[in-house]
Amino acid sequence: MWLKSSSILVSFVVIAISGGFCLADCPSADLTGDCFVDFEDFALMAAQWLTTDPCVPDDMAIIPSGEFAMGDSIGDGWYNEWPVHLVTLDLFYMGKYETSNQQYCDYLNSALAQGLIAVIDGVVHQTGSGTSYLYCDTSTSNSYSQINYSGGAFSVRSKSGRSMANDPVVFVTWYGAAAYCNWRSQQEGKEMCYNNSDPNWPCDFSKKGYRLPTEAEWEYAARGGLSGKRFPWGDTISHTQANYYSWWEEGAPYYPYDISPTEGYHPTWDDGIVPYISPVGSFAANGYGLYDMAGNVWELCNDWFSDFYYSSSPADNPTGPTTGTGYVLRGGAWDNVNAAQYCRVSHRYAASPSYRHVDIGFRLVLQMPDDLALVPGGTFEMGYSFNEGDLDERPVHTVTVDSFHIGKYEITNRQYCDYLNSAMSEGLVTVASGVVYQAGSGTSYPYCDTHSASTYGQIDCNDVSGIFSVRTKSGRDMSNDPMVEVSWYGAVAYCNWRSQEGGYETCYDPCDPNWPCDLSKKGYRLATEAEWEYAARGGLSGRRFPWGDTISHDQANYKSSSVYSYDISPTEGYHPTWNDGVYPYTSAVGSFAPNGYGLYDMAGNVWEWCNDWYSGSYYSSSPTNNPTGPAGGSYRVFRGGAWNYNAYYCRVASRTYNNPTSRLNNFGFRLVLDLE
Repeated sequence: MWLKSSSILVSFVVIAISGGFCLADCPSADLTGDCFVDFEDFALMAAQWLTTDPCVPDDMAIIPSGEFAMGDSIGDGWYNEWPVHLVTLDLFYMGKYETSNQQYCDYLNSALAQGLIAVIDGVVHQTGSGTSYLYCDTSTSNSYSQINYSGGAFSVRSKSGRSMANDPVVFVTWYGAAAYCNWRSQQEGKEMCYNNSDPNWPCDFSKKGYRLPTEAEWEYAARGGLSGKRFPWGDTISHTQANYYSWWEEGAPYYPYDISPTEGYHPTWDDGIVPYISPVGSFAANGYGLYDMAGNVWELCNDWFSDFYYSSSPADNPTGPTTGTGYVLRGGAWDNVNAAQYCRVSHRYAASPSYRHVDIGFRLVLQMPDDLALVPGGTFEMGYSFNEGDLDERPVHTVTVDSFHIGKYEITNRQYCDYLNSAMSEGLVTVASGVVYQAGSGTSYPYCDTHSASTYGQIDCNDVSGIFSVRTKSGRDMSNDPMVEVSWYGAVAYCNWRSQEGGYETCYDPCDPNWPCDLSKKGYRLATEAEWEYAARGGLSGRRFPWGDTISHDQANYKSSSVYSYDISPTEGYHPTWNDGVYPYTSAVGSFAPNGYGLYDMAGNVWEWCNDWYSGSYYSSSPTNNPTGPAGGSYRVFRGGAWNYNAYYCRVASRTYNNPTSRLNNFGFRLVLDLE
């Protein structure tokens, strides 16, 4: 559990601060191999705990956002590794392993069946491009390739009696790697990042699909949370840590940081038949849970290569030069004489996009949607801690939740309007007297009110065209304000639509009268009540609000009252910025500072529907692990307070409920995406 892990981390910190010591046998907590337990070891520990996030696809690891010094800070690198410069990166996900022969073979068979590739003299090309866009070699065109093509099908070879299915694919070009990224995105219903209709195959970084890592992402991930080290684990390298060629002269390694006891190729994988690659994951992972970030095969990056790019590189999320003749390679490989030098995390190399070789492969990067934040799994005390809440907030009880992604913002009028127009075009909704209903259900399942049904609704529906549009209020476009006048059914219908749009599984079954949520599905849904409170607390323990124990109009959109001692707002009543005399007095999402998990408006603005049925006594019998609420009920939970409710209801522990058909001018919602 996260909190348990944190407490272990703290205990190690105490040991370190009390005088970093060295033992005859290195302590188990020493992850850097220097026989000291210090802060770099703690960074690795924390990162390893973070990478066990069940929200991430099994073969991907989370790389937390952060800043690092990019380049050769030790002084034994090449000129193109300088100047060392600070780079800041957003969170992303990276393949734990290099892409294997079997994975690439599966792609080739799928692409061949779809007519996307052609095989000419044993070389795989993009269909219709002649020989302009080479993807990879088969064993017919190069005997070192570990993929056969025969009888209209691709298959993985064996070498020295060993299946090469789990070894990294080689003899693949940059085009072949990018094509694989697009295919995997397509297979999983994600957006494709590469435009293969453009001669340069540009990558659209706004797309949330698979792609190759930027050079900065690669180096940051390879360092694994360590700072200023040569390799992903420290400052020396040996055959116990990586598959590379250890170059010796006069009976000893040529490079002083190469301390391998064995010379030349790796003795385990040198079977006399090239390539001497090793199965992915044959060596220990780095601090981010990534394998083979040094050696085995060079890894293609997304960036064009320039020797002098570091002199002008942006500080935030650099993506390389806008053009060039070759793409970046990183990580070193099994066969280079200078392999120890090439395996350094700062070393840079390049190859043309059509070049393929016996030591070139790749791994993937995946970006999640920008409007989601990762909430790490952990344990917390659920319920009120100040002896001031309602009876249904008791007893305070320990709850553990797994990691999940949650919307940074409440769903907006614009987002919901887009859904309504899509659903209307597909015949999934109808409008009667200004109320949107599930098509074919009569009036049993109302989704939301338009402005003609409730003047508080901020969405219009044209009676003639049936097109929905967002209103303006007091001259202000309400597109970015939270959706209101939406029922629980309308919220979960949006979840199912968003899942379909994103290529995920739909979680809710609208054919069942209760619209149950299948929590085993990997798609969008509403937060459980436990997830909501855990996320709202933002990592804080025992506080009233997402940021502390007091509240004011500087922090949230709510109705301030002097009745509560913890309401310290200098302005009374409705929030003066959003009180324009025309209900609802909602504020644009994200108008206030986020909590510790990067979530906005977890107190005030609009109430947020949760997935759970409501029971006032549920806390007395709630499971400890991932509670999902009662099995049935008459009402659904909503949380967080609203623009027209006082500070008491904005407390993170406050609970309330309503009929799932209810729509009011302060009812909204946000999403959870669970990929467990």
